[in-house]
Amino acid sequence: MNKELAISKVLDILYSGLSRPLLSQNQVKAINEEYKKKYKSFDNISSYLSLSANKNEILSIPSIKAEIESKLIINKALQPGVISECNLSDYIARKVGLDKCSVLRNGLDANESVKTIMIKNNLKINKCRYVYYSSHNGNYLFQYGDPQSCDAVLIFGNNLINLEYKERAAKAGEYDLRYNRNGELFLTEKFKTNNPELIGTLQPMLDSFNAKTNIFDNRGKNFKEFSNYTKISAICGYFISKKIDILVSLDNLGNVVAIVPEWIDLNYELDTDKNAFTVISAEGSEIRATGKNPAKISFPDLFKNDFIQCGGVINNCNCSISANNNYVKVVKSRGKDEDGLLKIHSMYEVPLKGDRKAVLENDKWIFNLNDVREKNPTVSPHITVIAQRQDIIDKLLRRQNKSVQLDIIQEEKHNNIEDRQNKYESAIKNDWSTVSSGSTVKHPIFGVGTVTAIDKNNKKIAIRFNAIERYFHYPEAFEQGYLKAKNQ
Repeated sequence: MNKELAISKVLDILYSGLSRPLLSQNQVKAINEEYKKKYKSFDNISSYLSLSANKNEILSIPSIKAEIESKLIINKALQPGVISECNLSDYIARKVGLDKCSVLRNGLDANESVKTIMIKNNLKINKCRYVYYSSHNGNYLFQYGDPQSCDAVLIFGNNLINLEYKERAAKAGEYDLRYNRNGELFLTEKFKTNNPELIGTLQPMLDSFNAKTNIFDNRGKNFKEFSNYTKISAICGYFISKKIDILVSLDNLGNVVAIVPEWIDLNYELDTDKNAFTVISAEGSEIRATGKNPAKISFPDLFKNDFIQCGGVINNCNCSISANNNYVKVVKSRGKDEDGLLKIHSMYEVPLKGDRKAVLENDKWIFNLNDVREKNPTVSPHITVIAQRQDIIDKLLRRQNKSVQLDIIQEEKHNNIEDRQNKYESAIKNDWSTVSSGSTVKHPIFGVGTVTAIDKNNKKIAIRFNAIERYFHYPEAFEQGYLKAKNQ
């Protein structure tokens, strides 16, 4: 079978029968919270389990037990979300008939048959943690621990299907930005080179920010004033960049939902269109003026001016400021429960430990200018599953809602991830200057349509696909490659 058919069969399997993973969200949360409180007191799994209130739940899924065991040995915290990922991998494995699980420990324990399968399919052996398999079929599920790749790969019918696991409300990526002297945000050339598929999907968020504010006026705050169209565009970019075939999550009732990129494309209509069935929401997508990762100060002269205006003093590279100044405060180090940083005017910081640190003398903080770092601003799309499992079955899989036009989705030849990426990369060549009322255009999901009206003042374009008229943002839908003039 080809990949399109394989994905369709996997969806049919996941949406039939058992709807919930072995552990509930509350049980996963309890395992995480208990481990966080107790792990420093244990160095082996036996002693930990002997006093664990969640012993039965941990033992019910081999990968969860193995994950906790490996972290206890090195006395480290669990990777965020890993218990939930193990829970979902176990669910998918059981659904597709994989009844065995082996620990790979980043490929070190892989037997020759598993190595052969991974090499044959160009999978990263050193990034894989667990493999699920069966002696009754040739399917495999490989679970990863690499944040730069998808969370798991399902080999089904000799096809590779990339899986991504998400909490019901989660970030769909977080990317560092830089700014110019005017405080306008931009994507670096390095980022563009490494992530060309994200340029067209993230840039609209930056444009919205730069049109309304700047990094200096917005420091310490999160910017969320985007159109739904702009936010959904960034979500689709996330699917493309990570080459996700199926996103697996839970609805608000705790049932498993599996989402393919084509269903998210249905949201590319106007924010005011309340008739389209909506699978996800991008509410919460934001640009953080002060993100997580520290970097070298972009403009030292601007920092000096800013610092002096805040009441600080700079003598050569020696900086000092009153400990009672409202523009400075002590904060905890990232991921640690102890004070570790001196924060200055929201976007700058100096360590409180190590050789290059700020020290407190006579109620004044003293540090060297060269030890100051600034927090990179970040752009972060958010994705929230808002459709319930049964709604997806009724309105998409069972084709009960004809307005969704699922026939077009299934017949569309360009619905795999490579074709979607080509669509973005070729968007710059998309010439819509001659498009007018009556012109023929093409949408990757709805197919060929006819322009019925263009409202340039309100930036809207109306297009009729078969018997249904749909509305899009103009000209953004062309700029980002979601509409094309038929002659392109």
